[in-house]
Amino acid sequence: MNPAVMRKGIRLGHVTSIRVSPKNCMAVIDLLRMADVPTEGMSFASAVSRALDLALTGLIKAGHLPDRDGFEYSEMMAPFGLGINTSTVKDAQGRRVAEMFEAPPVAEKPEPISPTITLEDAKRGLKELLRKHGDSDEVDTWPKEDKTLYDQYVEIIYG
Repeated sequence: MNPAVMRKGIRLGHVTSIRVSPKNCMAVIDLLRMADVPTEGMSFASAVSRALDLALTGLIKAGHLPDRDGFEYSEMMAPFGLGINTSTVKDAQGRRVAEMFEAPPVAEKPEPISPTITLEDAKRGLKELLRKHGDSDEVDTWPKEDKTLYDQYVEIIYG
């Protein structure tokens, strides 16, 4: 679930608009059912995103696609005229700074989950949290303990 992981209110990845054929629409639903993904209240766009993630993750785990760390993202997206949009990143960073002045001060940084947690454990934990919350974009609405875990996993994975 790496491409669409949220990081402190910013979703990483690329938003795109696609047309899905009726046959593939049904395949999306079949795949989500096979994986026991709860779809109640899920938009079809989220369902397509989740199904694509499941399918690509399966191909990566089966060794049919490389398991990338993400460092090649900008280079690989460049032929499509995409990559990291620094103005968007700067705008998001500016909004975060403005929000810090509106939010109450944070007393202290939460303790890490475990001093020996591995990157794989953090990735697995993040996937479980996202699955638990149905890939919800609204991390701020999650219970405090889940939000704390989410922030810690993201920090371990993305530094």
